[in-house]
Amino acid sequence: MAPSVPPPDEPSHLCCPITYTLFRDPVFVAETGTTYERAAIDAFWRASPGAPRDPLTNAPLSAPRLYVNWDKRREVAAWLAEHPHYTPHGWDSREPPRHAPPPPAAAAAGSAARLAARGRVCVALAAAALGVLGGLGGLGVAPAWPHAAACDAAAAARPRRPAGSAALGVRPVAGGRVAVELLLAEGHAEGRVEGLRVARSDGSVGSLLSDPSQLALCFPAIFFLSFTAFWTVSAMRAGAPLLFVLFSTPFWHAGGSALSDSPLSFLVKRHTLYMLREGLQLELNSQLRWVLPSTCAFVRWEELDASAALDELQGVKEPLLTDDARGPPWAAAVQVRSTFEVDGAPAGGELQVHQGALTHRWGQTFSLSELRYIHRLLLAWGQLLQAGDEWRIPV
Repeated sequence: MAPSVPPPDEPSHLCCPITYTLFRDPVFVAETGTTYERAAIDAFWRASPGAPRDPLTNAPLSAPRLYVNWDKRREVAAWLAEHPHYTPHGWDSREPPRHAPPPPAAAAAGSAARLAARGRVCVALAAAALGVLGGLGGLGVAPAWPHAAACDAAAAARPRRPAGSAALGVRPVAGGRVAVELLLAEGHAEGRVEGLRVARSDGSVGSLLSDPSQLALCFPAIFFLSFTAFWTVSAMRAGAPLLFVLFSTPFWHAGGSALSDSPLSFLVKRHTLYMLREGLQLELNSQLRWVLPSTCAFVRWEELDASAALDELQGVKEPLLTDDARGPPWAAAVQVRSTFEVDGAPAGGELQVHQGALTHRWGQTFSLSELRYIHRLLLAWGQLLQAGDEWRIPV
């Protein structure tokens, strides 16, 4: 009778630290790198209340993610090849599982954790979008002009410039370019000028990059949005509470507001001014109409109220940026005002049109020099109308 052969000692580095048996389906915890038998770690997590932890280090885990340890599987297979007649303790056969079955508890917990993470990301993105859109003037957060029926009527009656008719073209001024077009009556050998259309002609990234002074005005918006994005992503990756992540919403709003007042705003909105015989039409045309409405204000010349403008200016220290000693009677009701300063000098402004107690603010995408040029053009048009002269050019 042949003597019995004692069973070989199972290597400790190939044994599960929970069951102390040879690995059959080894998996490792993603956050700690510790390897366990899949069934053992799954049973441990099911029996343990609260957040999942690593059994060996007791370290808390954000999610019970497991991955197959292929190196351990190969080492176990090599050791079994050296002992062809030995079946490890606790194994029902020498064959390892061909396809590791997904652990029910770990899979369910992992799916819940992934859904929770995606939910956090969606909530953070929604908060960022609401903040930026609010700063840009959408969602009713920032004041916008009402949609006036007079704007629709004026647009329908507005004369069209025929093909080949003359135009003032693009007038270069310091700090940017202003496009001025003549609106001509049709059907005459000499076109009667019915109005002027004023807009920016350099609404492109290339033109913005070619102008350092305008590019410098974009820095606050770029800084706010970049810093807030970095802060939000860092808080999300660090696993901060959702309420802490949502604290970035006011900063997204500040970034959107800075973007709205910077030359970069041409990406989302365009300002257009119509000087007509009937009155003044101010338009803000949205490039994102599905989230930001396009707005319009139409003011007749007789509705311009200079007294309201003068009352508003009482107690204001900074001087007006335009000279209204000459011009039509309503000249004081249309002013260029500085909105912010850089190193003590005015750097940005807007055109304010006073219609009684209502003040329309327009042209934040223009530089101060451009606004002054538009204001002078507006006064000249008003003087032309006041004198009853007609402006005709060959068409």
